[in-house]
Amino acid sequence: MLALYILLTAVFILLVKYLRDFYNYRKRMNQFPGDDTHPLLGNLHTYPGFKENGLRYEYDLAEKYKYFNRFWSGPFDCQLFAYHPEVVKEILKKSIKPRSSGLIPTDTDMGVPWLGESLVMTNGPRWHQHRRLLTPSFHFDILKSYIKIYNSCADIILSNFLECSKSKVSFDLNPMLSKYTFDIILRCAYSLQSGIQTKAEPDEFIETVNELGSLWMKRFLNPLHVITFFYKHLTSDGKRFYQLCDIAHQKSETIIKQRQEEIKTNPSLASDQKPRDFLDTLIRAKDNDGSGLSFEDIRSEVDTFLFAGFDTTKTGTMWTLMSLAQHPQYQDQIYTEVKDVLGDREEVTWDDLSKLQFTGQCIKEAMRQKGAVPAISRVTTEDIHFQGHHIHAGTTIFLQLWAMHNNPHVWDDPLEFKPERFSPEGVSKMDAFQFIPFSAGSRNCIGQSFAMHEMKLTVARVVQRFRLAVDKKKPVLREIGLVMKAEHGAFVYATPREE
Repeated sequence: MLALYILLTAVFILLVKYLRDFYNYRKRMNQFPGDDTHPLLGNLHTYPGFKENGLRYEYDLAEKYKYFNRFWSGPFDCQLFAYHPEVVKEILKKSIKPRSSGLIPTDTDMGVPWLGESLVMTNGPRWHQHRRLLTPSFHFDILKSYIKIYNSCADIILSNFLECSKSKVSFDLNPMLSKYTFDIILRCAYSLQSGIQTKAEPDEFIETVNELGSLWMKRFLNPLHVITFFYKHLTSDGKRFYQLCDIAHQKSETIIKQRQEEIKTNPSLASDQKPRDFLDTLIRAKDNDGSGLSFEDIRSEVDTFLFAGFDTTKTGTMWTLMSLAQHPQYQDQIYTEVKDVLGDREEVTWDDLSKLQFTGQCIKEAMRQKGAVPAISRVTTEDIHFQGHHIHAGTTIFLQLWAMHNNPHVWDDPLEFKPERFSPEGVSKMDAFQFIPFSAGSRNCIGQSFAMHEMKLTVARVVQRFRLAVDKKKPVLREIGLVMKAEHGAFVYATPREE
């Protein structure tokens, strides 16, 4: 009897503590502005989904609240949505990737079975080690050497454009650019000649990446899929997700083992000469104590760069070309600039890139307006005081990059395409955190220079050879994913320019 009394007392104390903590949590989060229509049910049911309506929803929040708002995904879980450079700046200084050691995974945890404990997923000493070891892969001299590869791959996609133009019908930019940017990352990072751009059939790995991203996003919106055990073993989506992870891992493991076999056969490849590519850097990287990356670490980084190295660049290029097709006056300005810089040459050199100023402005404006990476998540490591609000350490925050890049409190006519925003004069007046398509601070994208060089060269060479026009019968609609996708494709007409 005494034991039962003690047990009931302990349960009662724990229950009181939980209710007290729950009450304080709700009180703490409800200090932030937000929708009070359904105080217990939350706001998840009001979110219209990952389509154009979802973007309109985000735009309306930014217009209404200016800095941030709370979003209850149920009665027990609340996040902040932030979309103003003043608060985003503070958050990025005092936050890390959200990771969980408990039963409930974070959005980042949900991607670990695919991308592992890679640079974009991890925190702390592991992140510092990987960042330090991988940084040499993006040294100025190495990036400069990639220009020949960019041009070689561009020659192929331009020939594909030409074939499409002969039919006088519109074609979808998305699959063509996916193969193109994947070809580039395979050649630059792994020294692999795949011939992917000359193949008519869809590429299995690209299809795998697209489906993995969609399932990852879908899981995040489904409360019934939160618990990993149930998601992995008892849902069709979960079983498919882990099956696709295996397919992606097989691709990366094949690449790694092939290189390791080459080194075993030819030990001179592992000599003190400069690494020839990103994969060499991964395999040969050593800390001061002589320790390097494990096979699992290498695979995680290869998985990550196979995805991030082509999909984000493809997205930025696609939206730039589509924006130019929608605004031919800017397309003509790029053509004039390219002719002034290149003359009669077709290949773009390293020195040409810095001279293609207006081309770069159009790329940045397309990434701002249309989107590249729509949002990133963080959890605060320190208390933040902002505009009379106290953001406690441990608060999960989604930095809504698309909403910030289109926040009407930050940008004039944000929904209009105006490349002049990114003129040197315009940029000099911007907040440093106003436009951060590659994130910012210590965790900014390590490959952003690689991506911008590739996009600038691609856009310049396409516009030099073709006039692009939209297919009005197939309007382009956006879909929010890990990157901003074209829901039903991005269809354009391409007409060769007369020399």
